[in-house]
Amino acid sequence: MVIVSRFEKNDKICPCLALSQYLEATQNLRKSVEELFISIREPHGAVTPQTLGRWIKATLSKCNIDVNVFSGYSTRHASTSLANVKGVSIDTIKNTAGWTKQSQTFAKFYNLPIMDDKRSFAHAILNS
Repeated sequence: MVIVSRFEKNDKICPCLALSQYLEATQNLRKSVEELFISIREPHGAVTPQTLGRWIKATLSKCNIDVNVFSGYSTRHASTSLANVKGVSIDTIKNTAGWTKQSQTFAKFYNLPIMDDKRSFAHAILNS
């Protein structure tokens, strides 16, 4: 199960509204496909992880983020690390990311320092 919260301060970047509009726009293309992301080309089946990676990379590039430095995985690194910096508990981060309480994944790979450079990934995302 995925919980998507509404961002009432700005409908233009509200993930809940965007998801709702996406599902409405793709409703007639889906037929029996239950996966969230579907191909823009016929037969509109579920997309592969590689396709999702390309889409993320293209979006990062459009946000003027250096895709030679940052990848789709960087979004998870940046969001979990920033959540920790902002005071979100480790247990909440682990639970939200689908990690067990005993998991050391966050400590080993995700709890990384946020770059201070003004062109850093986190800065670019937060100011886009």
